[in-house]
Amino acid sequence: MTPDQFLDRLAAVKIDRSHGDRAPHKPLLLLLALARVGLGPAGRLIPYKTADKRFKELWEHFGRPGARPRVEYPFGRLRNDGRLWEIPEESQLSTGRAADIRVSEAKGLGITGGFRRDVHDLLSSDADLVSRAAHQILTEHFPPSIHQDIVEAVRLAAGRPSRGLDEPMPRRGRKVREYTPRDPRFRRDVLEAYEERCAVCEYDIRFGDRLLGLEAAHIRWHSHDGRDVVPNGLALCSVHHKALDLGAMGLEGKGGGFRVLVSGRVRGRSPAARRLVGLRGRAIRLPARAGDAPDRGNVEWHRVEVFWG
Repeated sequence: MTPDQFLDRLAAVKIDRSHGDRAPHKPLLLLLALARVGLGPAGRLIPYKTADKRFKELWEHFGRPGARPRVEYPFGRLRNDGRLWEIPEESQLSTGRAADIRVSEAKGLGITGGFRRDVHDLLSSDADLVSRAAHQILTEHFPPSIHQDIVEAVRLAAGRPSRGLDEPMPRRGRKVREYTPRDPRFRRDVLEAYEERCAVCEYDIRFGDRLLGLEAAHIRWHSHDGRDVVPNGLALCSVHHKALDLGAMGLEGKGGGFRVLVSGRVRGRSPAARRLVGLRGRAIRLPARAGDAPDRGNVEWHRVEVFWG
């Protein structure tokens, strides 16, 4: 297997969206496996109990709200994706590849799972490939503002890839969704629509002629078919952008406008924490043009798929 073949197979991994638009199960487990490559041969196979514990920790921050963190799904189903994954103890399981593994069996038998040996050897010999693979997964399934958070959470030591920093790796399989490059005009158009102020707190600090920490956030993630148009954007300071993408903050339509939702998980004793919690129920500033206001369908997508109520 060549590096490009590996990346193609990684891009073609099937994602089950039957219970919702976001399905980060396989992406999170694959990132955990990539992080273990640096441990050498001993890190290739992940004990099921270890995977279960680590997966639940990741799900608390990057999973889909309202869905249970069931690692048995990706742990077993990855066996059917392009000869990337294996469970050496598979013959001891009572369920075949067409059915999900049973948690009681997985724990009782002490099964392990991980990249096949040839895949692990390829990754072990090419640190840049590990970085490229992680970048591809992150770009496919998560917004850029939280990529570093995920890298640190999975304890991935690989550095930045030598190429493909701004876009995912090329796709060549017919079954793989075509990637739409980001429109470079998106940030400019969104900030102009919101008069270069945060829609939530009206932050507008400049350093000379440059805006400092004001960003254009996608409401429906670009990785999940969110368009680069103003109705899918919000001008937000960097703190509120991160809060939106992590699901600590959301929006809800209220009359002709929108009010801020703040997750009950937000904690802190500082004035900044109190200010964030204090935004709950506050109306956001809307653009001057009615046609630039947030699209209600995208706002609902974020509330269901990202916001932790």
